[in-house]
Order: sequence, then structure tokens, then C-alpha cells
Amino acid sequence: MKKLLLLIPISIILCSCPDMGESKHYKYTIANNSGTNIEIIPYISGVKNINQKKIISNGDSLQKELEVQPPYTSGLTMRHLITDSYDLTAIEIIFNNNKKIIYEVCPNLICTNKRNIFDVEYANDNIEIYTITPEDFQNATDCNGNCY
Repeated sequence: MKKLLLLIPISIILCSCPDMGESKHYKYTIANNSGTNIEIIPYISGVKNINQKKIISNGDSLQKELEVQPPYTSGLTMRHLITDSYDLTAIEIIFNNNKKIIYEVCPNLICTNKRNIFDVEYANDNIEIYTITPEDFQNATDCNGNCY
């Protein structure tokens, strides 16, 4: 009987522990289907950082995966594909040194341009793909072969 009385508190303690849940798997991709090679250059604290540029050939992609354990204090966003810096303020996408687009980090996560890579639409799921399209190339600003 004493053993049974001892087992009851132990089982209550074990049953009261919350289920920590399963790990979450994130997979984020920036795909280049623009028809031209691109470079993605981050702006750290407003300063263009060419040393951290990412080059993505046409038809290729940049990808990052992350496994997160409970209590899920971190995750993955498009900005993590570009740099680990928390001071990322913008990115520049350069198309074959002919045209470019600049996307700025959106204040309060509210972007007015729905193609902005920092829009929450591209960071609200465990698997996200942002595709750079021929339309992005067409809508980019011409820099006459000198985008740097």
C-alpha cells in the first residue's frame, strides 16, 4: 500500500509535465528565374556591403534549412538567407550589372510593395520560396551597365 501511495504523486508529477512538442523544420529559398544572373547585396545599417553579396545564376537558387526545438524561440526568414546580421536594412538585387531593384526592410513588417522580399507573406510558413521573375527584371531600374 505504501508503494502505491508513493507511485501516485510520482505519476501526477510526470503527467503534469507539458508536452514540449516536436521540432520545427524551416526551409527557405530564393529562386532566380529572371532570365539573367543576379547578385544580392545587403545593406547593413544603411551601408552597402559588397563583401556579403550572394550570386545566383539564372535557374539556380539560394537555400537555407533550420531545425528548431521547442520552445521555438527562433525561426527562419528571407533575411537570414542573405546575412546573419540583425542590422540588415535593405538589399539590392542586381541583374547582370544592367538593372537593379532595392528592397528595404518594412517598418512594422508592413510593406507597401507586395514583391518586397521582406513582406511577411514570404516569412509566414515553415517552407517559403521567393522567386525572382522576368517581370522583376523588366520592372527594375536601368543603371546602364554600372550598377555598383
